[in-house]
Amino acid sequence: MPTLPLMGMAVVLAPLSVLVIGGTSAAGFALVRVTLTATHPIVRAVRARTDRVG
Repeated sequence: MPTLPLMGMAVVLAPLSVLVIGGTSAAGFALVRVTLTATHPIVRAVRARTDRVG
């Protein structure tokens, strides 16, 4: 019965893969949030300058 070890591996690895995917997406969201927060003053300054010109 070679399927039994494969099923056991799937049962063990499935939660691990969910954690890895969840952690990766959480890190990606955090990176986007930090990037937007860091660039917000630059965007505000550029918009203020273009509002004065145009």
